[in-house]
Amino acid sequence: MPQTLPQRLYLLCYTVDQGKFQLDNKPKGWLQFIHNKAHTAETPVRDQLSARGEVDVSRGKVMGLIPADRVTVAHPQDVRALQDRVRDTVLGGADPASIPLDELATRRTVR
Repeated sequence: MPQTLPQRLYLLCYTVDQGKFQLDNKPKGWLQFIHNKAHTAETPVRDQLSARGEVDVSRGKVMGLIPADRVTVAHPQDVRALQDRVRDTVLGGADPASIPLDELATRRTVR
């Protein structure tokens, strides 16, 4: 089953090498690319990906005090392939008319 646009945006922000959501060595959220009220979407999108077995969510605490969820992707090679495909679309100079609309929407997320 193909991923939805919000699911792909969520996964695009995952740094495979470091095993966390981070881009350009600075933490960034994926929600800003959806809508200013999109913070309400993070949990449902994460839960959808978890139900599909694409991410694992574990509950823990930061510094032993602050509750936090740790999200790990099940198939880092698929996330890297998604990131590479979007990066190639942006940097490859492809004709925008030849790119599916949902992929065009993700072009801004990779710098």
